[in-house]
Amino acid sequence: MEYMQSEVSLDASAMLLSALSIVSNGGSKYYEKKCESCNTEDPTPIPENSAYASTFLYTFSEMDYLQLKIQNTSFETLDSVVAYFYFEASEEDIDQCNIMFSLDICQTVDLAGFNKACSNDKLIQENLLPEKVDESYNKENKTYTWALPIVIDSLSLGSGIRVDIVASSGTKIENKCLTYNIPTEVDISQSWSLTEHSITDKEPIYYAGAPSWDKDELTPAPKAPYIVIRSKASLLWGYGPFDTTNDRVGIFYMPIASKALIQVNSNRLFVEAEANGSKTVKIFDLLGNELLSKTFEGSSTEINLAPLAHRGTLVARLMTNGKLTATKAFKSR
Repeated sequence: MEYMQSEVSLDASAMLLSALSIVSNGGSKYYEKKCESCNTEDPTPIPENSAYASTFLYTFSEMDYLQLKIQNTSFETLDSVVAYFYFEASEEDIDQCNIMFSLDICQTVDLAGFNKACSNDKLIQENLLPEKVDESYNKENKTYTWALPIVIDSLSLGSGIRVDIVASSGTKIENKCLTYNIPTEVDISQSWSLTEHSITDKEPIYYAGAPSWDKDELTPAPKAPYIVIRSKASLLWGYGPFDTTNDRVGIFYMPIASKALIQVNSNRLFVEAEANGSKTVKIFDLLGNELLSKTFEGSSTEINLAPLAHRGTLVARLMTNGKLTATKAFKSR
C-alpha cells in the first residue's frame, strides 16, 4: 500500500518523523514505511538490506562536533554494523592525542519514530580509536588518512541511530588518550568524509560537503556518501578513500538531482533553490493549516514571518515544478 501525503495533513507525528531523519533537504520525499509499489522518487536510491548515513557539523563551547545518523532501510535487522568516518592527521597528532574523539549523545529511533538512549554507548566509546589507512601518506601535508570506526552493532528493521561525536585534544596516560576538553587543531571539516567531492573515477558522486549548522537544527542533514557503513564486514553504503571500498558489489548511487535550502534567521525565512522552474513556499502549522504561500521564479526568495499571527512550531515546504524539494520545521517567535 502506498503512503499518500496531503499538503494539509502535516500532523505532529509526521513532523517529528521528518525532523528525526526521513526528509532530505536535497529533494527526497518522506514515507512511513517502505513497500515495493511505492514511488518515492528518492534521488539517492538505497538497495534493500542496506542503510544510509547523513551528517552535519556544529560547534558548541568552541568544540567541533559531528552529528551522524544511520538509518536502516531494509526489511530486516542489520547486525555487526560499523560506520567509518575518514579524516586526515599526522602520526604525531594521533600519538600525542592532538586529536581524539568522544561520544557525547547517542539515541536510537525505532520504526514508529520513538527515540531512547542507546544501550551500547559504552561499546561505541571504547571503539572510537583511529586506524591508519594503508598507503595513505600525503607527502605534501605529512599526514595519513585515518578511519574512525563507529561500532553501531545492531539496527532493527526500520530503525535508526544518532551519535554526536566531539573532536578534542588531550594527553596520553598509561598509553591511553585522556581528553582535556579543549578544541583540536585538526580541521575535521576538511576530512575525506566531510569535505566537498567533485565527480571522478574514485569519487563518482558530487557531494557539497557536510553543512555546518546550529546544534539544535531540525532540518534533516543531507545524505553523506563518503561515510562508509558495513554490516558483518559487507559494504552497504559509502565511498572510502584509496582501496578501502574496492569490494563494492551491486551498490549504485545517483547524484542528488537538485539542491535546495531553507533557513530561518530573526523572523525571516530564506530559501535557495538551484533548479529551474516555478517554485512555491508554503508554511503550515502543526494541524496542517496553510498560513502562507509564496511563488517565485528565481533561485532565491525571502519571507517576512513577522506578520504571521501564529507563533510556535511551524513547517515550511518548498515545491519545485510541483515536487517537494525541501522541508524545514522551525519555531516562530
